[in-house]
Amino acid sequence: MRPEQALDSLSGFGAGAVVVKLLSKGVASHHYLIQKQNNHYVLRIDTGIAADLELDRHTESEVLRAVARERLGPDLVVALPDKGLLVTEYLNGGSLNNEEIQSVEFLSLVAAVLKRVHAMSPAGRPLALRRRIDCYASRLDSPEVKHAVAEADALLRRVSSDRATSCLCHNDPIAANFILTGGKQLRLIDWEYAAIGDPFFDLAVVSQYHDLSSSLTETLLHSYLGVVTDADRHHLDRFRALVDRVTFVWLMAVQNSTTLTAEQLALSDRLRNRFASNPLP
Repeated sequence: MRPEQALDSLSGFGAGAVVVKLLSKGVASHHYLIQKQNNHYVLRIDTGIAADLELDRHTESEVLRAVARERLGPDLVVALPDKGLLVTEYLNGGSLNNEEIQSVEFLSLVAAVLKRVHAMSPAGRPLALRRRIDCYASRLDSPEVKHAVAEADALLRRVSSDRATSCLCHNDPIAANFILTGGKQLRLIDWEYAAIGDPFFDLAVVSQYHDLSSSLTETLLHSYLGVVTDADRHHLDRFRALVDRVTFVWLMAVQNSTTLTAEQLALSDRLRNRFASNPLP
């Protein structure tokens, strides 16, 4: 669907709104900057892959309303989940980059934002991670994927035996999803994978996606917890390994539907190297 067509279908909002530019073209959706009068918004239009990945747009709308109240995410303007359309406030600021998130200063800010998210009253649904993995793998017939799924199963059993902690989690807190607004205040965008789960999943995503060194991972853990125990480190190690396998199966599912970007191909290669060199914790 073209953005102009999408705006025409948004009765009550689309009149007078104009498309300024394409912001990004992701796997499951495209994002456009929209201007209406003197205000700017983000229009998201789903691609067909969003349905293949079973993204829950209804629950996402509930989560967006909750995080907006806490000023942790953008305001929700219009949501038409069944049509794959979403309009949110445009956050005026820049997203973090890989170099920034690997600094002690910004890791402390990231940890503080995640703590605020995790302290909220839970919104949305529990993270059915095993079902999510099955969804990604269901269309794939690859020994490599089957092995990753089996290892993810083993890790899920191990992390569930470690402790029982659950809260609202973003589940995709990569640098590009942190927007630095005025006064060095960070807010999060792209809440489509948000669900109630273990907060260490978010910490593991930050560590693994950005290839944090062991010392920076320790910095992240200390910034988040204050006092860190060996049990905390072990729990995070298991989640780091789990995040790697979930990410790999997701990448293979995406590759089954479209061509991976150069960045995604590089990530899949890094993951294969980690699997080969690191035993399951």
